[in-house]
Amino acid sequence: MTFTKLDSHHAQALLLEYCRIFEKGQYEILPVFPKSSYAYALESDPDKAFKKALKAWYSSKYSPVKGEEEDDYIQLAVRHCVELPLYHAGFADYASRLYQQALNHMVVR
Repeated sequence: MTFTKLDSHHAQALLLEYCRIFEKGQYEILPVFPKSSYAYALESDPDKAFKKALKAWYSSKYSPVKGEEEDDYIQLAVRHCVELPLYHAGFADYASRLYQQALNHMVVR
């Protein structure tokens, strides 16, 4: 897998966006979970995307890979959440903002 080259203006804008998200994450817990967010960003249809995110979130008895629901660090961060963290209003937005640009420039060989 490789990525197409970005022009400098686009790269700077993307880096600025990532820095803004990082800075916001210094003051509040963001609904960003590596596997679930990435799985969400892979799909263009929101319903299919959410189903993929749920598969990444939950563990499966048929897979040795644990879901993010069992990640100790994630559980520590979301311990006060009443609802499933993937239902947070910002989950889909952050998944798209963090992963979509990279996915748009990815070349699979």
